[in-house]
Amino acid sequence: MWAAVGCAGPSQRGVVARKAAHERVGRVNSGIALEQGERSLRAGEFTEALRAANGILKSFPDDAPALMLRGRTLQEMYRTEEAAANFRAALASDPSRADAWYYLGVIHERFGRVAEAAEAFDSAACLEPANLQYAMAGVEALVAQGDVQGALDRIHEVETRFEFSHQLMHLHAEVLQLADRPDEAFAWLLRAEAIAPPGHYRRDLVLAAFEARDYGKCLALLSDSADGVAPEDPELVRLRARCLAMVGRPIEARDLMSEATEWSEKPSAADWLVLGQVSWLAGDWGRVGLAGRQLETLREYPVDAAIFLGGSAQSTGDFSAARVQFGRALAQDPSRVAAEHMLAQLDR
Repeated sequence: MWAAVGCAGPSQRGVVARKAAHERVGRVNSGIALEQGERSLRAGEFTEALRAANGILKSFPDDAPALMLRGRTLQEMYRTEEAAANFRAALASDPSRADAWYYLGVIHERFGRVAEAAEAFDSAACLEPANLQYAMAGVEALVAQGDVQGALDRIHEVETRFEFSHQLMHLHAEVLQLADRPDEAFAWLLRAEAIAPPGHYRRDLVLAAFEARDYGKCLALLSDSADGVAPEDPELVRLRARCLAMVGRPIEARDLMSEATEWSEKPSAADWLVLGQVSWLAGDWGRVGLAGRQLETLREYPVDAAIFLGGSAQSTGDFSAARVQFGRALAQDPSRVAAEHMLAQLDR
């Protein structure tokens, strides 16, 4: 008897082919699910993103992209230890995942484990040396460890790969400021500003110019109508006044701060402090006294308040009150040379 064709069932080759086809379909479906999960994560729909990742991992438990999706979603949900476990699992499945090292570094950094964060960021940068984000994270981790010189050395190592990156130039400037090298920091900020979107670093440039004691440049930057800096910004108004005073224009500085305190609904202690300082240079003892009284009421900058009140009292001939105020200032801060100098003048 001849056996009917096909009675023996599918061949082994057919079983393998069907299994391979089934896996290919599964991989295609998982790719679609991964894309949907990524979109959900970007939209902040964390439950949907987690559902997509879990669906893929049910069929492919070692799928590194799905493990990364689940880890990043859990991280956004502040379930950081679970997130870290998924990043480690992704690395176990695919040791080339630089992003897994990076996100592990972010978690270490969040919990103050700066040495572990630095190692993780370095691992990410070694795997993807052309990734600016990983390189900058490594520099910032060194700063967090207090190794400012190490951070500068690292910048010198990587800057040839990112020579047209205004972000790295800006970071370079920040680290130089930490190293107390304000002139170099200002120079690097100028380079960053030259290639960044217009006005991107203008505020930083203003502050850096002041730190570098280039008061003329600071004023020029503040006066640039296209600088992207809000003229009503209280910090920059105070900065402008201080620069005006430092270039020998204390009357203008006094007028600026007088107007700022007059028109502000609630002038800050910093506003009254600068008004007192520039009014002192302008010889406007009435406003010096006003600043002192306001600071005393606010209970801020008590040493400066006492010096202002002492200077105002001396200007009216009330030398006894002036001695009391300058004495108060020195009792609180013996290093205040201004108070010591004014007392010495009174005792002559």
